Amino acid sequence: MATTDALAQFIVLPALRTLRERHPDIRVQLLTGPARLDIARREADVAVRYVRPEGGDLISRRLLRIATAFYGSAAYLAKRSMPPPNGSMRGVDVVAPDEGMRSWSRLLPEARYVLRANTMSALVTAVRLGLGIGALHCWIAAPHSDLRRVWPDEPLEHDDLFLVLHRDVQRTGRVRAFIDALEERAAHVAPVAEGRRATEGSAR
Repeated sequence: MATTDALAQFIVLPALRTLRERHPDIRVQLLTGPARLDIARREADVAVRYVRPEGGDLISRRLLRIATAFYGSAAYLAKRSMPPPNGSMRGVDVVAPDEGMRSWSRLLPEARYVLRANTMSALVTAVRLGLGIGALHCWIAAPHSDLRRVWPDEPLEHDDLFLVLHRDVQRTGRVRAFIDALEERAAHVAPVAEGRRATEGSAR
């Protein structure tokens, strides 16, 4: 199983708990990190990723929609009068993923990019430390009481999250059991992932 570290904690590991309860003899190897393993070459049997593969012997389907918004620490925002979206962002510090959100060029003209990082956990920590504002997944930002939405009236941005597997393993019993557990977990956290609810067990 291949995915990012953040998605492993949010989706995959809770799904593994369900899998273990039902099928304690199934063993899983979990590979996390920014590097994308080649499912077509069987470097992994199943992956959860943001990019949908095209062609080949791979099967993919949307697992979730993940909401993203701009956040800043309460301390950082208290010291600044943030301009409205589409206005000049001169003097605004930004921490950014290696692959930025589609809306960044529209919302942050003239901003000062102080950090680029390849993991969401690093971006969250940077924003909480007051290095700048950043586009964060809502599900990972919402539990932190020191973070604030920069433009709460701006529509959330959504990216599709895909389940990807090799065609040869789709009907294997143990893989099917694992996928069932993943899909159940995805359905359970969908309101949080899509930004319709702040955290699990809470009401927005």
